[in-house]
Amino acid sequence: DWPWETFVTTYSDAHGQFGGDVPLLSYLPSDQPYRVIASLDGREPPAPVALQPGQPNTIDWRLGGAGDVSYRIVDQAGQPSPARISVYRDNALVKRLYSGNGSGHFRLAPGHYAIGVSRGFEYSIVEQPLEVPAGISTPLDLRLDRLIDTRGYLSFDAHVHSAPSPDSPVSVTDRIRTAAATGLEV
Repeated sequence: DWPWETFVTTYSDAHGQFGGDVPLLSYLPSDQPYRVIASLDGREPPAPVALQPGQPNTIDWRLGGAGDVSYRIVDQAGQPSPARISVYRDNALVKRLYSGNGSGHFRLAPGHYAIGVSRGFEYSIVEQPLEVPAGISTPLDLRLDRLIDTRGYLSFDAHVHSAPSPDSPVSVTDRIRTAAATGLEV
């Protein structure tokens, strides 16, 4: 339900500063609403700011503190386990990541989330709430139990895409990571 179109994208420098002209904005109808938004991984976005075409516009945002989650996922033997981590807020998926080794960290804006962690069809699924405060790393330690004995079988997908195939932006490393996290063995 996004009613806006992206007209131009810009990035700040290392100090959070950006500036310059928005091409053609002064030539567009002045009765149209224009606004600028900001986003930074791990922080709540500030409210959009309306722009006035044909006039200088100054924008000053103050972003709140960042949230961080440090995760460790193991199997029933306590060994690191690949996993797919899905993060939901207000029943909407906000982040999905694939871990090839069961540990790492990721940024989230501070707030309340629901986390779902899985590793293909053989393993349990863990779902739980997660509260992420600003300024500290929130630990997420989970165990995935193997529920189905598949000895003598291999999970196989004979048609996956990754770069350098021209129809896939997914790197070979990321494709291997997603395969491990979703239970593919071949």
